[in-house]
Amino acid sequence: MFDPVSPQASAISDLFVLVLWICAGILVVVLTIITYAIVRALRERARGEEAPDAVENDYPMLEAIWTAIPLAIVIAIFVVSVGAARESDPVPDGPPDIVVRGHQWWWEVEYPGSGVITANEIHLPVGRTVHAELVSGDVLHDFWVPQLSRKMDVVPGRVHHVVFEPQKTGTYEGICAEFCGVQHAWMRFDVFVHTQEEFDAWLEAQAKPADPPASEEAKAGLAVYNRETCSTCHALAGVPHEGLPMQVGPDLTHLASRRLLGAGVLVNDEANLARWMKNPQVIKEGCHMPNFQLSDQDADALAAYLHGLQ
Repeated sequence: MFDPVSPQASAISDLFVLVLWICAGILVVVLTIITYAIVRALRERARGEEAPDAVENDYPMLEAIWTAIPLAIVIAIFVVSVGAARESDPVPDGPPDIVVRGHQWWWEVEYPGSGVITANEIHLPVGRTVHAELVSGDVLHDFWVPQLSRKMDVVPGRVHHVVFEPQKTGTYEGICAEFCGVQHAWMRFDVFVHTQEEFDAWLEAQAKPADPPASEEAKAGLAVYNRETCSTCHALAGVPHEGLPMQVGPDLTHLASRRLLGAGVLVNDEANLARWMKNPQVIKEGCHMPNFQLSDQDADALAAYLHGLQ
């Protein structure tokens, strides 16, 4: 929040800092008056003077000024807050660039028109205004990338929108900022801001089907994938499967290209992927992926296959 990299986040950060300084000034004034009153009272008591009885106000102008100043401060804060709200939440123009769906407890990200769907990662080009459409797949969530955008509730049955313009390449952390169940704390995501060339290359790579298994162990892992009916919940472009996935879980087509597993609970490497396949409930209790009671051999083979999906 204190290091914004978009005009929308800067508007929020600047407003926060301004109000913080105003409040600090008020605090200094109030503490000064209280200190003066205490010191004066102690000195009068030391001289044996008694505090005067309450009398009619002899300073009506001072009282009027004391009332007018807070009123002016409140009006000023209201005016700048309205301006910041308009700047941080512009009206969307045209169709969305990305569609973000909140699930318990992960984020699905779709790039309309490209066929690309990923999970817990958003990839964007620098310097372009991004229109994100937000929907919920189950309960109330809240989409927030402090360095890029305002917070926005994601309410079931409704469509919400966030517009922001990343102005610096890098990786920025996002979270769900609304309690949504037992694993709310592990509903994180990354926003990667690339140059236009890097983004185009990423999007082209993500639009390709899943790579075929490159080793005997990976081939065994694909057999485990089919045997355990993983396609019931997960999509895997280019791999034949029976029926359609229910989209309970993330698209796995390019799983190995992602930085994290389980919406932030693990770094995505082959060893952690095998741990996850062995028993996801130990790692992220309450998640919707069941424990298939895989043997160590099957878990390692499945991890070898999935970690080859770049």
